[in-house]
Amino acid sequence: MASAIAKAETIIAVDIDADKLETALQFGATHTLLADVDTPHKIFQICGSGVDFAFECSGSPKAREQVIHSIQTGWGVAVMIGLSPQSAVISIPPNVIIGQGKTVRGTVFGGWKNPKEALTKLADSFTKNSVPDIQGLISSEIKLKDVGSALQTLIKSNKHCRILIRF
Repeated sequence: MASAIAKAETIIAVDIDADKLETALQFGATHTLLADVDTPHKIFQICGSGVDFAFECSGSPKAREQVIHSIQTGWGVAVMIGLSPQSAVISIPPNVIIGQGKTVRGTVFGGWKNPKEALTKLADSFTKNSVPDIQGLISSEIKLKDVGSALQTLIKSNKHCRILIRF
C-alpha cells in the first residue's frame, strides 16, 4: 500500500498464502508470487534485475535470506520489519552484502525517530481520512472483553491475522 502511494512502478507481493496475495493486488501490488525456493529468481525475471527496495514482514529467517538475494546489486535495500524468535539467525555470505553493495537494515515504527510522535501522526492521519482505506485489511472486529478469544483465533488460524479491538 505504501509503495503504491509512493508511486512505485513495480510492486511484487510474495507470500505463502494465495488469499493474502489477492488482497495485495487490491492494495496496489502489480505482481504476486507464491513463496518458494525460486522466489529471488522469479523476482529477477519480473524486474530484469533485483528490486531497489524489499520489505520482509514475516520474520522468517528463510524469507530474510531470499529478500537479500532479491535486491539490486549496487544499491538495493532490504528492510527487515517482521520480528523473529530471539534465537533465529540468517545465513548470508558477507560478500553478498559487502561485495555486491547491498544494504540490509531493520526498522521499528517505520524508522521514525520518535515512536510516540509517529503513532500520534498515524492516528491523526487515519481519523482525518488522509491515509488509504484500510478496512479491507481488517478481518474482524471485537470488543476489548473478547481479547482472549481473539488471541486463540490468531493462534489457531493464519486467516484472521488483523483484528480490530473496539474500546
